Amino acid sequence: MRKRKILFGIIAAILLFGTYTAIGQNPDQGLNFLGPNNLAGRTRTIVIDQQAEGDAVVLYTAGVSGGLFKSENGGKTWMPVLDNTGNEFVLPISCMVQHEGKLLIGTGEGLSVSDLDNKGLIIPKGKGIYQYDPATATFAPVIAADQNLEYINKMIVNGGYLYFATNTGLFRATMGNTQYDTLFDDGKVQDLEIASERLYFTTGADLFMIDSLSKGVEYLKVKTNHASNASRVELTVAPTDENYVYLSVADANGYLEGVYMTNSVPFVGLDSVISNIETVIDTIISDQEIDSTFVIGSTCMVDTIPIIDTINQILDSINIVEYREIDTITATIDSITSIDSIPAMDLTVIDSLLSVVDTLEFIDGINVVDTIIVYDTIYLGMDGSDSLFTYLPNVTFVFDTNYRYEYDSTYTYTYDTIHFTLYDTTYSYTYDTTYLTLFDTTYFYHNDTTFVPVYDTNYTYSYDTIFRTVYDTIYGSDTSYNSFYAHYFEWNKISTSTVSLFTSRNGWYSNTLAVSPTDPKKLYLGGSDLWTAQGLEGTNIYTWAMESNAAYGRPSAFYVHENIHDIAFLNDSVYYLATDGGIFKYGEVYDGVTIVGESGVGFSELNRGLTTTQFVSVAVANDGSVMGGALGHAMPYIKSRENSEITTPMADSVNHAAESIWYGNGSWGAISMIHQVAPTEKEVMFVGAEGADFGRATSDYFNSTNTQAWTTGTDFNNTQFTTSAYNPAMLLWENLEDELIRDSMEFKITAPVIVRRNGVDTLARNGFELMVNDTIMLRDQAHTDYPIAYRIAEQCTLTAAGIEGVIKNPIQSRLFVTAVAQQFDGALYSKVYMTSNATDFRKVGGNSTDGINWLDVANLRESVVRALAITQDGENLFIAAEETDGGSVLVRVRGLASADPNVIGAFTPNGPKQQTRIDTILITERVITSIALSADGNTAIVTCAGEEDGSNLYYIANATADEYNAVENNILEGKDIYSSLIEKETGSVFIGAIDGIYTMEAYNQTAATLYGLQGVPVTFIRQQTAEMKFRRATYYTGTNAEEYRFGKTKYPGAIYFATYGRGIYVDKTYVKDFENEIGINAPVAENINDVRIYPNPAASYANIEMEIANATNVSIRIFDMSGKVVYTKSLDNLAEGVYTETINCQNMQKGVYLINVLTESQMMTSKLIVK
Repeated sequence: MRKRKILFGIIAAILLFGTYTAIGQNPDQGLNFLGPNNLAGRTRTIVIDQQAEGDAVVLYTAGVSGGLFKSENGGKTWMPVLDNTGNEFVLPISCMVQHEGKLLIGTGEGLSVSDLDNKGLIIPKGKGIYQYDPATATFAPVIAADQNLEYINKMIVNGGYLYFATNTGLFRATMGNTQYDTLFDDGKVQDLEIASERLYFTTGADLFMIDSLSKGVEYLKVKTNHASNASRVELTVAPTDENYVYLSVADANGYLEGVYMTNSVPFVGLDSVISNIETVIDTIISDQEIDSTFVIGSTCMVDTIPIIDTINQILDSINIVEYREIDTITATIDSITSIDSIPAMDLTVIDSLLSVVDTLEFIDGINVVDTIIVYDTIYLGMDGSDSLFTYLPNVTFVFDTNYRYEYDSTYTYTYDTIHFTLYDTTYSYTYDTTYLTLFDTTYFYHNDTTFVPVYDTNYTYSYDTIFRTVYDTIYGSDTSYNSFYAHYFEWNKISTSTVSLFTSRNGWYSNTLAVSPTDPKKLYLGGSDLWTAQGLEGTNIYTWAMESNAAYGRPSAFYVHENIHDIAFLNDSVYYLATDGGIFKYGEVYDGVTIVGESGVGFSELNRGLTTTQFVSVAVANDGSVMGGALGHAMPYIKSRENSEITTPMADSVNHAAESIWYGNGSWGAISMIHQVAPTEKEVMFVGAEGADFGRATSDYFNSTNTQAWTTGTDFNNTQFTTSAYNPAMLLWENLEDELIRDSMEFKITAPVIVRRNGVDTLARNGFELMVNDTIMLRDQAHTDYPIAYRIAEQCTLTAAGIEGVIKNPIQSRLFVTAVAQQFDGALYSKVYMTSNATDFRKVGGNSTDGINWLDVANLRESVVRALAITQDGENLFIAAEETDGGSVLVRVRGLASADPNVIGAFTPNGPKQQTRIDTILITERVITSIALSADGNTAIVTCAGEEDGSNLYYIANATADEYNAVENNILEGKDIYSSLIEKETGSVFIGAIDGIYTMEAYNQTAATLYGLQGVPVTFIRQQTAEMKFRRATYYTGTNAEEYRFGKTKYPGAIYFATYGRGIYVDKTYVKDFENEIGINAPVAENINDVRIYPNPAASYANIEMEIANATNVSIRIFDMSGKVVYTKSLDNLAEGVYTETINCQNMQKGVYLINVLTESQMMTSKLIVK
């Protein structure tokens, strides 16, 4: 069975300022952007426009699955880039480079394709390389997508060529040409740099280079010092000194292995230079040429190369000396340029200085070669002249103080400061005050005092032969290193153990580095956070500093979202970072950022309008608020708000801003349909994160440490939730009129209490006679104190002892979560757990039968649950699980609602008292991504991903019956499908695919129509199926009465779409309205049209401006984020009109407050910030 792994990453944030045609937006269909507009997601590239006019700072950035964005004000606000028709052209963008004012765009998010465990993400394949021309507002393909261009990691334009690194290799195309050449095809190329003519690239743990692009494209492996099993190596070259090359290395586990530096890079093209040396060696080389000498091949380091002593022919036996009278030599040494800049002493008469050479002693015992720096400063003639010591500008041959040819142990070449070469007894020629040539044991060859040995052919033997032999042999002959550069790249590890660049094993995922535009020894490294390294002058020692810390959180001048992918310098003091949380800037901070110290500089978050976050789920609240699981943003929550002013450029009636709940990478979440709006606002939320870490809250959603509002850890989770899939599923089922579940509720009625008789409310006290059909509102503490209408069945008298009883509770809820646990047989089981009291905050303890009481309802061996769905009656649960050996199964659990919860083991799979039935109704080789059920539960749609050639959709007729029929539908053949929904009233089908939303009129149709969000992956679709009505009830505690109010459902029937790269959208086409009801059945009209708070944020005073539509009593309450009431005010008998209430904030602590404005039928909530 073929195995295709797909795990859902996670999503968040979109902000669209101004007026434009959004992707796929059709006003007639009602598909509208919902948010968020202040959070951004995984962004791997940022480009500073070098063509911007004047002082304008124009930026381009892009989401890995959300398209291209532009800022014309240095990142303060962003807009999606539109083409000349006013539409977006959405691409999954991984990298960009600017060339001649145009943007070259690489597509395909290759670096998120990980081989580490099973955390694969939704990765849209690339569409090749595109070009965007700002002058014409046009997008055009440059190189079409093929198997080599599905995931592009980096691009560089150099010398009329476009070089691009992909997950299959390194390639080059001539600019303007749609065809390309392959330079390297032996694996994923992760990084690419070009310095002058030298090209560096990394693949796996290896560093390669092409030495001189103008001479050829043969690549060479460069020896490095880091571990050979590194998972990722990134590199950079200092722009002001190309000798400085840096490597950032992540080890096999994703942690930092080390940061390495070299500043001894050899010059480009040395092999080509040497091949052009014009030498005359025919008359010099003896029977055995030096090229045949075993020099480099088996040696790992040049230091171990044997010296010339191993050459069969030593110098004495080489017939190279001509015996000429000096007087007949026409070309004297005067014409030889001295080695250094010190003039030769050619005209010095030394008769009175030195005796004849015959009296000089031998130098056999002088050990000169290994201790004298000889060749490092020699310039050799390469111009074809007869002069050996000729300067050749800009060419330096560096040998090494230890590698020189020594012709035997006795007759050594040396340049000593003591011994001079004398050609007769009159003139002494010195080439340098330090290094002079000695030829013989008597200090030179001679026959008598008249004749001296003269070397033939320009003194070319030793130097030309040494240069040709050593470099020709080293360069390209060593099979281990391919090049002598293995020696000359001298790497220094500059990182220390205190540098924690990859705190969450993310070195394979986020790893980038850049060098200061002015200082080659100032290095910037991005991983989990930003670090800098500063080299100390004259040393290879670097000092390190942690510049940002994601743990600081917003707002802080030190906060940068974790996982940094790109660094772009505006100048030496201002730079931009592309992260998993969008764009950040270092420089002068903007308003709203907390400054530590008085420097006035730090990091600012620049994400207004940058809609690049990826969602994997969406949950809808009764009041229209939404929450979804997002990559890097936990669970962004967008509070519903209409008819109120917001302080963003898009000042409309919808709140697009989000705040993150929980932590980490969010997964599925849920929000109860019961929304208490008074006396305090409570919406029960359930959140999840990777690792099967779940929690719940009723208020103070953004502070999970508040134990009064939150239940987390083992207070909520079962300890069996040991590990989980990347995106653990969660499902909340609720029913306010349940007839199947046999859960009961105990109650006690005590005086005083409100009794309704014949439509009239009466306050009943002790001694009050209760009549049959009198109605009393019971308080359901298991469901946020929601009122249950209880009718008196027998006439009785209300006494101090009260009236006690047990009724079947019509309000039922069940929460399902998925986790992976290891069983006694050693295998991993994907489990589905259920609890029936998740909304009861009196219950605490994830392992206690008196607490949350998680029940095990399904065990799936060696698999991971990907999706859950349940029928509206709560009777049938469908589970999609991917098996570890490939493929997926769809499992059905029946009898959940009718099983007796009081029977221990009623839900235990395969247990002796099990009352549920489990069977498998579909097996496929693909990965099941979603399950959609019709309103009656008879039809199921199952979507899949991972099939490139066939269908990724099934429909199942009679899905809850014993006899069912699963049919493969060939619609959208070859496209990954991630989500689906069957509209509850019409049966229309919505499909979320890799490239947008599609619709069908019925589940069994064979054709689908593109509905919107073209080019964007749509990962989750949810319809608001609740139709809650406005309710209120007065409860007494002793003699104290307090009114409780519960909100109506806003937008019943609305459909919400979570996208992987462009936030959350809503479609209100199917919304139906209905009358609100107060109490049991009394209709009411709304009294307030609008509430406005200003100034906001406030320092001393804040004004609450209310537009009253109908005369009413108004009460104002202000709560802090812990739920404590800090201000109350009652305003009676307000007539129609506008009223302003001024609040003194001077005694209020700095922070965020909630303001509730209540009337007899309505509550409006706004946020106040006190600074």
